[in-house]
Amino acid sequence: MYGIKKRHYLAVIFLALPILLLILPESLTEKIRLQTTSFLETPLAGINIFSRKIQDAISPKGFFTHYLAQQDARMQALVAQNAQLKEVFLERQRVEDLLSFKQAVSFKTIQANVISKDPTNWRHSIIIDKGAKNGVRKDMFLISPQGLCGRISETGRFAAKAILLTDPNFKVAAICQRSREEMIVAGAGRNVCFMKYLDADRDVQVKDIIVTSGLGGFCPKGILIGEVVSVQKSADGLTLKAFLKPSARLNSLEEVLVLVE
Repeated sequence: MYGIKKRHYLAVIFLALPILLLILPESLTEKIRLQTTSFLETPLAGINIFSRKIQDAISPKGFFTHYLAQQDARMQALVAQNAQLKEVFLERQRVEDLLSFKQAVSFKTIQANVISKDPTNWRHSIIIDKGAKNGVRKDMFLISPQGLCGRISETGRFAAKAILLTDPNFKVAAICQRSREEMIVAGAGRNVCFMKYLDADRDVQVKDIIVTSGLGGFCPKGILIGEVVSVQKSADGLTLKAFLKPSARLNSLEEVLVLVE
């Protein structure tokens, strides 16, 4: 019975409220309206934001936007993972090629990884992860499956520095495989080498293959150096000015073999 009377009272209050607002002064009703609006503004705004979030989550547009964002993140992760796997595969392939080449050569070698490179354009050198403790000594030569790479210039206990074929300080005794003309190949500092001590009547031509001659006792005979790319007579006509391109990919060396014997 009490509950019924309470509901009646509430009904009477809600029915009488509009009449009360009509008979009250306009300034007072405006104040009541502003107070009521201020009181309800915050909860209504929260309800509105919550409603929009639910609508975005369950609507087709919101669902597909969320789905595409998830797929994009998953795709980026797969791309990064694929790049890592490809790098591992390429490294393994290079090492297998190097080991096959190592077994094919007739002299003793030490396998080494390139751990640093000289960033300058004139001094062409690298650092390898093998040193005196591993049997690496100064003036030993470096090779790769593509050909001669350089020569050890400094050694430490666990690492060594080597100058490449193109370094101005590099020199090696060489021979033209076709004509058997002998010469000295030296670094020219511009990703090429030049051939010294060639008289004007020497038989050296473009596309000739140049290999080590074995003279001097430092480097074995028959290791590929490169291919002749330019031959011309000097200004006085007494000598030949000839250049070759190294066969080894010196700009992308990652693993090398050190010639011990």
